[in-house]
Amino acid sequence: MENNSEINLLEPPAVPFQMDYIHTLKEVFTNKAFVIIFFFLGGAMSFISCLATKMEQIMCSVGYSDELAGLCCSLVILSGAFGTVMFGIASEKTGKIVEITKLCCFGSIICILILSYLLLMPGVAEYIIGACLLLGIFALGVFPLALELTVEATFPADQATVTCFIFLSSAIQGVILMVTENWLGNPLPDKFKEIETCSINHGGEEGNFLEPKDYTPYLLFVVVYLILLVILYMFFFKTELRRTNANIRERNLQLIRMGSDLDLHEENLIPGGLTFIRATSPRKRLITC
Repeated sequence: MENNSEINLLEPPAVPFQMDYIHTLKEVFTNKAFVIIFFFLGGAMSFISCLATKMEQIMCSVGYSDELAGLCCSLVILSGAFGTVMFGIASEKTGKIVEITKLCCFGSIICILILSYLLLMPGVAEYIIGACLLLGIFALGVFPLALELTVEATFPADQATVTCFIFLSSAIQGVILMVTENWLGNPLPDKFKEIETCSINHGGEEGNFLEPKDYTPYLLFVVVYLILLVILYMFFFKTELRRTNANIRERNLQLIRMGSDLDLHEENLIPGGLTFIRATSPRKRLITC
C-alpha cells in the first residue's frame, strides 16, 4: 500500500486536456462570455488601430500639424504601457480582473467622448494631448488583462487559437470602421477652409495631399458604436475564472497528497551511528541526519 502511495506521488501532474481545432471552435463560439468579449475586445482594438490611421486626417482638417497628430498617437501608446503595469499590479493584488476591466471600460468611453469632441475644435491642442494620455491609460492599459480574461473564460480551449479569434475580430471591425469613414465624411465647412493643413503638399507632387473633410458624422458613429460595445460588456459579461480555479484545485490536491504521504510514511527511525535511517519502503531508504 505504501509503495502505491509513493508511486502516485512521484508521478508528474496530469497534462491539461487539449481540444482539437473543430472542438475548440464549437466550444468557444457557444460560450456566451467569449462571444461578448469577441465583439467588445475586437472593437476596442480596432478603434485604437483606426485612431492611429485616421488621426492625421482628422486633425489636419481643423488646422493641426502632422507632428501634433504623431505626438498624440505616440502618447496613447506610451501611456498605455504605463497603464498596463498599473492595472496588472492592481489585478494581481486584488484578484478582481473582471471589475478592473469594467472600470477601465467606463474610463475609456468618457475619454473617447471628450477626445471626439475636442478633435472637431481648432486651438485646443493641449486638451487633446491630455485626452490622449488618459485614453491610452484606460483603453490600451487594460488590453493584457482583457486577453487574460478571454483565456480564463474559455479554458481549457487552446489559448493561442482563442487569442487569434480576438485579433480576427479586431481586423474585421477595423475594416468596417475604416471603410465607414469614406461614406460619412462630409465636405469641410467654410469656417475651417482657411486654417486646414491637409492640402499642404507633402511629397512635392501636385495633388499629393490629404483631403480635408468634416468628420463630425464619422466620429459620432464611432462613439455610438463603442458605447454599444461597452454596454454589452459591462452589463452582460459574466464568467468564472476557469483556469485560475483549476490551478487552485490542482494545488490543493497536491497539498492533500503531500500530507497523506507524510502520514503514510511515518515510521520508527532506525539508529545508524551518527545518522538515522527512515525506511519508507522495502526498496527505498531516506538517510537523514
